[in-house]
Amino acid sequence: MNENLFYLLNGFAGKSAFGDSAIYFFAEIFPWLLVLGLIAFIFFAKNKKDVSKFVAISILCALLSWFVISFFKYNIHTPRPFETLNIRPVFFTEQGDSMPSGHSAFVGALAVAVYLQRKRLGWFFILGALVVGIARIMAGVHWPIDILVGLVAGGVLSWLIYYLLNKLFAKLKTV
Repeated sequence: MNENLFYLLNGFAGKSAFGDSAIYFFAEIFPWLLVLGLIAFIFFAKNKKDVSKFVAISILCALLSWFVISFFKYNIHTPRPFETLNIRPVFFTEQGDSMPSGHSAFVGALAVAVYLQRKRLGWFFILGALVVGIARIMAGVHWPIDILVGLVAGGVLSWLIYYLLNKLFAKLKTV
């Protein structure tokens, strides 16, 4: 199933320069735009203190989740699709270290952190995380299972970090 889903999604790559550019954009650039969009949110907010805290917690959850996932990623050596199949990826990335997807873990963690604090905006980030994951499969740099594990692990870690940060902030308020 993993390979079948990969072939289905990767089948969209290599059809046109525009299509490959869109895949590259959503796989590599769009995650940064999500972060920049959050930071820009501060400048347009009326209550800058609350929004700054929301943005800082969201980015902290994503970064810490990415750091934890990276430890596993670089110790679980799994080949990328372009290393094992006769395909040409839309863009090249380092070989090996496919599982789990660090990009998916980061955007999955960011999406969950945003959702836990701002539900409506969180749905946009969840959709964005799914788009990034699908684009990375289409690009030929990740297997679907890499994306799924990255999204779930990043989301769970983000929820745990968010929960622990709230406990810490509650203790600090009582001191």
